[in-house]
Amino acid sequence: MAKLKLKGSVKSIFPETVFIIFAVSALVAVPIRVYQLGTIIDITTGFFSDKANLTIPLLYAVVAAAAVVMIVLSFLSYHIPECKAAKTPDKAVTFASAIMAIGLFADFIKTALLLVSGENISNIMTVSKGTIPLILQCVFAVFGCTYFIVHALSYSRRNIIYRKAGVLSLAVPAYFMCRLIRIFLRSISFINVSEVLFELGMLIFFILFFLTFSRTVTKVDEKGRLWGMLACGFAGALFGLICFIPRIAVKLMGGELVEGSPINIADITCTIFAVTYVVTLFGKKNNPKYVPEENEVVEERETEEAPVIPIPAIEPPEIDYEAREEIQKKERDELAFSIASQYADKK
Repeated sequence: MAKLKLKGSVKSIFPETVFIIFAVSALVAVPIRVYQLGTIIDITTGFFSDKANLTIPLLYAVVAAAAVVMIVLSFLSYHIPECKAAKTPDKAVTFASAIMAIGLFADFIKTALLLVSGENISNIMTVSKGTIPLILQCVFAVFGCTYFIVHALSYSRRNIIYRKAGVLSLAVPAYFMCRLIRIFLRSISFINVSEVLFELGMLIFFILFFLTFSRTVTKVDEKGRLWGMLACGFAGALFGLICFIPRIAVKLMGGELVEGSPINIADITCTIFAVTYVVTLFGKKNNPKYVPEENEVVEERETEEAPVIPIPAIEPPEIDYEAREEIQKKERDELAFSIASQYADKK
């Protein structure tokens, strides 16, 4: 029986389709969430004050359906390269990497200030208080910031320095894992507290995205993994927008945020990086499986191959064998005369 292959089997699904689903679902979900956060959510408990509101099932349905569809389409799409990283130089990736570094550094400052507060210092060895994950979050935020500074410098010029620092890229998924652990240490209901539920989705998808990103950077078991980067990048970005933009909007309108769910600048910087990198990586004309349409002009990217210098052919000189024989005969006669002269002198 022939083996049924589903992965990469549908040629009619392009990465652009996944991006369109991401954009449409974000345009629907973010305004709904702004409305919910500003009107029907109790800022003390995080529960919905009006559980009969129709926007509650609508938002959950839109987000869940979009995430599932993006994962399925990414898995089935034929137009996913086996493995590669975005080519250098690239201004968009340079900008996104710099923004990513700023976001991680800002979170480090914020977390460090929280860490040195009296309560956390007194409970530094108490795991249930989440202080140890808080310390590790600070450490991994610094390492992640360092890596993305190198990444930005690499993409601002034509080099691959970022590959030499590839191990540091693992600090980013580790950073999100620490945030995930801190959420699980909170005694709450994840279904009722929708803010935490969306934050969980964002953290899980970003962990998966940056693990795949690290594989492409370090070239460790990266073959056939890029469909996950496409799916998890856009899914994580969707949850990131839902977590960040409504909180900013509510604050600007003079409202209060749900207790324990503050604004985190790293959420939006990671979202910007994920979307920018995925769009750059899966650009149609950078995909080796893309076939240009008729009369379409495709710009060729410059390569780093050394120029080929043509070497002129050198023809061997013609040999005059008769002249060579005369020279050799003359040399023999001179040698014989010299020997005869030396023998005559001795007598």
